[in-house]
Amino acid sequence: MAMKRRGNATVPLTPAGFALARIPLFPGSAVRPVFEGLAAPSASGGDLIPAAERDRERMRDFVRERWRDPSVRAAIWIASPDLARRFDLWAGGHPGSGARVEEAALSYLLRMSCRPTPFGLFSACALAHVGGGDEFRIGSRESIRRRTRLDSAFLARWLARFRRGTKGPEAERLTANETLYRAAGKWRFAARPGLPGTETGAEEVAVRPSGPLDRLVAAARRGLSFGEAVDLLVAEGHERKAAEAFVRELVDCQLLQPEARPCFTGRDPQRDLAARLAGAGSDAGRVLARTLSVLDRIDAAPLVSLPAACERLRADLRSLSGGAEDARFVRADSYRTGSRIRLGEESISRIAGAIRLLHRTAPEPAPTDLDRFRDAFVERYGRERVPLLAALDAETGLLEAFAGPRPAAAGWIGELPIAPGSRAARRAPWGPREEALLDLARRAWESGAAEIELDERTIARMEAAAPRPLPPSLAALVAFARPSGRAPSILFRGASGPTGARLLARFAALDGELERHLGELARREEELWPGVLLAEVVHDPGGSAGNVLERPALRRYEIPCLAGRGGSPQVLPLDDLLVSVEEGRVVLHSRRHGREVVPLLSSAHHVAPNALPVYRFLTSLAAQDLLPGVAWDWGPVGSARWLPRVVWRGVVLARARWTVARDDWEAWADQRGASLIRRLRSWRERRGLPRRVVIAEFDHELPIDFENVLLAELFARTARSRGRVELREWFPPPDRYPGQGPDGAYAVEAVVPFFSAPRPARAAPPRPAPAAVTRRCFAPGSEWITLKFYAGPSSAEDLLLREMAPAARALVASRSAACWFFVRYADPDPHVRLRVRALGPDVAQAQEVLLRPARRALEDGGLVRVALDTYRREIERYGGAEAIERVERFFGADSDAAVDLLEILRETGRDSERWLAAFLSVGRLLAALGFEAGARAALAGGIREGAARFLPDAAALRRALASRLREERGRLERLLAGEAVEDWEAGMLAILERRDEAARRLGLELRSLERSRRLSCSVAEIAASLAHMAVNRIMRDLHRACELVVGDFLGRIETSRAARAPATAPRAMAR
Repeated sequence: MAMKRRGNATVPLTPAGFALARIPLFPGSAVRPVFEGLAAPSASGGDLIPAAERDRERMRDFVRERWRDPSVRAAIWIASPDLARRFDLWAGGHPGSGARVEEAALSYLLRMSCRPTPFGLFSACALAHVGGGDEFRIGSRESIRRRTRLDSAFLARWLARFRRGTKGPEAERLTANETLYRAAGKWRFAARPGLPGTETGAEEVAVRPSGPLDRLVAAARRGLSFGEAVDLLVAEGHERKAAEAFVRELVDCQLLQPEARPCFTGRDPQRDLAARLAGAGSDAGRVLARTLSVLDRIDAAPLVSLPAACERLRADLRSLSGGAEDARFVRADSYRTGSRIRLGEESISRIAGAIRLLHRTAPEPAPTDLDRFRDAFVERYGRERVPLLAALDAETGLLEAFAGPRPAAAGWIGELPIAPGSRAARRAPWGPREEALLDLARRAWESGAAEIELDERTIARMEAAAPRPLPPSLAALVAFARPSGRAPSILFRGASGPTGARLLARFAALDGELERHLGELARREEELWPGVLLAEVVHDPGGSAGNVLERPALRRYEIPCLAGRGGSPQVLPLDDLLVSVEEGRVVLHSRRHGREVVPLLSSAHHVAPNALPVYRFLTSLAAQDLLPGVAWDWGPVGSARWLPRVVWRGVVLARARWTVARDDWEAWADQRGASLIRRLRSWRERRGLPRRVVIAEFDHELPIDFENVLLAELFARTARSRGRVELREWFPPPDRYPGQGPDGAYAVEAVVPFFSAPRPARAAPPRPAPAAVTRRCFAPGSEWITLKFYAGPSSAEDLLLREMAPAARALVASRSAACWFFVRYADPDPHVRLRVRALGPDVAQAQEVLLRPARRALEDGGLVRVALDTYRREIERYGGAEAIERVERFFGADSDAAVDLLEILRETGRDSERWLAAFLSVGRLLAALGFEAGARAALAGGIREGAARFLPDAAALRRALASRLREERGRLERLLAGEAVEDWEAGMLAILERRDEAARRLGLELRSLERSRRLSCSVAEIAASLAHMAVNRIMRDLHRACELVVGDFLGRIETSRAARAPATAPRAMAR
């Protein structure tokens, strides 16, 4: 659907006619003793020590008293049964319980009274109406309706255990994995490693096709039973036992999956799962249905009975499944019936005005992964419509353009603190908007004003020339304060979309009227996207994230991604979807329906950068070329140590905030008790901090009173552990909570949905032309044959080891070629460059020997493309005209060694030890080239620092390596000394020894040229380049990170060697 950008015209915003209020379990008065009646605030000097200790005992008594409340016990038990047990021990005076339990208990109690964010039974929601005047009447706690269900992680683990203990897949219908597709000559799909229910990301799996497998996949896409799958294979002549084992293997690797899996859409998804399991003949369905009925009865019973009843139920389920203990068992949501909440017309108008204002002044968003995918798609496919899964394939598609490099065989290096897909940090823009923000902050800094009112002149300076459109539907999150003179009464936290249902749909099962409103909202969204199919994206990310994913079946279509079939009547399979770029937009089409598809996510799931790529891609499409959210953004000014509150027409757009850095807390973070309070007083006076603030981390906020000894110590420990802490003013404070309940004043937040209007997307930005490169070169047809084969890193390497390297080696062995070598590239598409120096006049014949396997791979789909290209020698980099041929010969020896090393790692299942092979290759190379320990240490340091320039946070990476080296040092030093313990280690050392003979010859030749001043650079510079190429040949990805690891480890080890025995070379060198 084409949409046009508008300038600063008034954005049409229509309220959806309802909202959802969020209310804590207790009123603010429930925690009044935490902030009032303390002894410390009025004490000083020597009196502060006993006063602080009296307050500590008073807080302990307060927590013990609150722990007796059944509502508190049940809420904490639902959040963390283990913590609830520790609270019991602590409240009973059990030795070993201490400050951490006290602080946790106090934090939870504050959350139950001061933070309306949904979290189990800590807060409840209630439908809010729109129109008239504001009204915040809160029903009693006795009117709270609970809905308890099994924790999503527990359910997945329990179901897997139950299946293992019964007939397993034999009793259920099976279906093909939703992500299954064929590319590069293999069946590819996403599977989740580890136990079901764990929060591990999905990994890519590839399986070679065969006739039986292909026919089984075709049948499984329609659904079939285990027996039907076996019968299909038996009918083709396979033995029944072998057929059964084959089908079980396909289920174990997740190519085939049970049709009945946890799902997340529908009125009651867990009950729907129970019905599907029962319908498939599984006893798990009967047990699950009975369990849900027990949970319904528990919800109907008094709250005091909830923990014990749930523990009994957990024991029953564990005995049935033979499972181990699970820390979290159930989760709950709650709804306050009997509440009368209304957002008046003036409040709605202010909220809409804040959205419009922040839209007008929003900064231009940074380029997104979808923008990069669009550019790469046009470059590769032009206007073609391509199957979605093929376009996102890691080997032959554009996954890297969308998600960045995805480490596959890097072992533990892939877990280091470097984002695999991280891009270079974009410099914050500076223009009229930023100047206006700086002037706004200066007004506060110079005047000392705690609050700045936003005026029209400043707004005009901040306005964007042509802001991106708002989403067609979105929702604002706001907090309310009781009116008090001219003080602001609304805190605007932000607004985001699409869709407006994201923060609402999870609670639909608690209230039929809310569900009806959401259905109407979904119907309105269809009107705002005319001519397209709106489809709900349904994905199981694993772990307990599923607890926030349940929502009603709001749409006619669903797109399942590693999730069970939900409640929508029609499914759009992933293999039905085609992607293209049309008029600068990435567009999704349904092959079956012949229409554009817009995927939507109506749950509050935060889609992380490392999420399943196809899921992240689908969830990013709806916000394409839109401004997906608005909130106050200080931009570059946000790094200031203090910023004031910003107010516009009675709405707080930004609360005052303070940044606490190391130079703040290092003077007091290790203090306790009265000493800490005393130091905090002088520090607060210098920083201008009020006595009460909130610690903020994203949307998590915890009130802090610096005069309360327990909270002061909690703050100090938080500062020390995080290093940098953001404090915000406490707004609204408890004395301005607007909710009127029978037991006191309640904090109230609301999610308020709005409709906007769609507008056209901007045109795709022009792509810069690639920079020209000129070097001495060998064109195609000359003695140097350069063959580039393009594929994903795994497919390219597979072809290299199976076909291309053996062909090149055979040419050298038959004297048809002088040498060969290979290099991995990604400029911009990943490929391998194979270079062979042909001997004799028949270059074409040698070229044909190399092209033959490449053609087969191209026809089979294993390669994206093959190209003959020019070899541009890097003469100056490798020492000049007299050195380059010597270096090329060594490249052949190094390529032979790399291929043999990779074969050993592959044959022994040690692909994750590539980093070790790279470390040994570089370490032995520097020794063989003739460098002593001190020089090797200096070279390794240069390798490390050279790699660090390309990594986003190399300092953090090096800190992480220190602990890893302590684990690996013994093995590394042993192998550098040429001592192998296992056969595969001995094999690697033998391979490298053959390579080192060539390195020793090269070292002597280069030093001879250096002595006669016939090198264009030093031998050390050439050695650093050779080490870089050695890592390139061994590592499939994360080359720079591996270089940093190699340089760091080798530098530390060689520095120690030089200090111990500066004249001694390792055995690998002294041969």
